[in-house]
Amino acid sequence: MVSPLEIFCCYARKDQSLLNELKIHLTPLQRQGLITIWSDIDIDAGAVWEVEIKKHLNTAQIILLLISSDFMASEYCYSTEMQRALERHEQKEAHVIPILLRPTIWKGAPFDKLQVLPTNAKPVTDRRSWLTEDEALNDVVEGIRKVVDMFEKVEGDVPRIREELSQQHEEEHSPITEIAELRAYIYSQEAEDAIRNGNWELADAKTRQALHENPRLNLRRELGLSISNSICQSFIEEHRREVSSSLQDGLFFYRNPSISPMFTHYSLASIEKAIFWLKEAQKQGEDQDGTASAELAKMYGINKKCAAMQEALKKAIDADPEWKELFRRPNSLILLVNGCINEPNIQDTLERLRKDLSLSNPEETFTHYIKERYGKVGYSLYWVIGRPDYWIELKESIPNFPLDISVFPNKDGDVWQAGASYIVPGNRVYIPKQNEYLPVHDLYNQLEKRFFLICPSE
Repeated sequence: MVSPLEIFCCYARKDQSLLNELKIHLTPLQRQGLITIWSDIDIDAGAVWEVEIKKHLNTAQIILLLISSDFMASEYCYSTEMQRALERHEQKEAHVIPILLRPTIWKGAPFDKLQVLPTNAKPVTDRRSWLTEDEALNDVVEGIRKVVDMFEKVEGDVPRIREELSQQHEEEHSPITEIAELRAYIYSQEAEDAIRNGNWELADAKTRQALHENPRLNLRRELGLSISNSICQSFIEEHRREVSSSLQDGLFFYRNPSISPMFTHYSLASIEKAIFWLKEAQKQGEDQDGTASAELAKMYGINKKCAAMQEALKKAIDADPEWKELFRRPNSLILLVNGCINEPNIQDTLERLRKDLSLSNPEETFTHYIKERYGKVGYSLYWVIGRPDYWIELKESIPNFPLDISVFPNKDGDVWQAGASYIVPGNRVYIPKQNEYLPVHDLYNQLEKRFFLICPSE
């Protein structure tokens, strides 16, 4: 190898001690002249830190993403350094290696299709997987060494590749093209600022301007996901606020079929914008991992467009079966269930959703939750939907939005029991009676007459 490979370390400040440990483990590769290591702690006094970071980020052959909850929460690490690193990876200018330092939710992140270290994606600090951090870091270094060896094998082709890239650069970068790219960059930065501030109108306009100047920019998916995530959070938070208010003040959980609480904080227009950009991302081939399809399923669920929701859900699961597990989580599942509410045969539609997501039997899920909540402080809440036949017979409005019932676990010897309550206009209904309990199976049957039981609300 003519010169050592430069390794750039992208990390959150709270993980500096683990970075230092990793550097120590990489020392043998440095002494062999195979690599150099750079991170922002190597910036010389008086240097402009952002300029130095960008310089090394744009020249390093190997980029390490040191993943942790703090990394995922860092705007600079996630949205600036990581995005640029992945751009260079896609353009085959560098090789990006995500390294899981500490446990965090990373599935669905832009890097989740890359080979993650340590082996089997077990975090360095996970004591169930590694006897010591040294063992985990040694595994990481072995993985990095394989990438270094790969670079050595292709080193002979580097001069030819560089010459070809240089010729391509000269052809593509005429003065007119460079001006267009500069405009596109400015518009894309303004779009990213608008996204961070939640200004979807401005983000939409600036993204369109940027793509007009440079259609190759990968902005469609980012904008679609950002709008969608905001809408989903507002939808869930709005319902949780109403649950809390109802538990305290006795408000009724029903909704007029023509009114939805989602329009308190966002509009139908914002949902349509999210759908538009997510579909554009699909058209441009930016949905290999199914993330855009998964968010589309949620948007169609909120909008109660069941057929479109089912189609998007299938595409997401076909792209990556792990979406099944993610959609089984309450805050995602309830969005899909919301898409079933207006279907003529809601029972069959919900049953199809259960099969698509391989959900457990409803009674098993309910029974498990009762046992899990036994002895815990606070409300035990369960998401349900009113059965149309039951509520029509009572000449009552049918609850058309997933609502919570309060569940009170109890145990009498070896028999699991529980009571439940829900609110009707002017009255709270208890099953069987206030401060009384039924065996869990009997309580489930009583609730099933009135509701479709979906899942715990947490």
